[in-house]
Amino acid sequence: MVNETNYCKVNVEEDLDLDTYRPVIQRILIKETNEEEIRFAYYNIDKDGKQKFQKSPLDLKEEDMISLIEKGAKKGVFSQEGLLRLKQIFSTI
Repeated sequence: MVNETNYCKVNVEEDLDLDTYRPVIQRILIKETNEEEIRFAYYNIDKDGKQKFQKSPLDLKEEDMISLIEKGAKKGVFSQEGLLRLKQIFSTI
């Protein structure tokens, strides 16, 4: 487990190291429903290097989004079944 809040447990996380913010892909367990979800989020980084979670949507350049998904897949954010389904989807495009 990476982190825990009142809302969820962050079981797996991968990020990109950008200058003023840190976009992340996470596999989280929602406490209320006991269901796992994939979350895209980001943290603002202040001038002192402190990070603050942002509740607004994550907007990234396409190349950065692809890199984040790739790093998350390698880290284990997606299940093997999920990776297989994604592979099947992309192979038909």
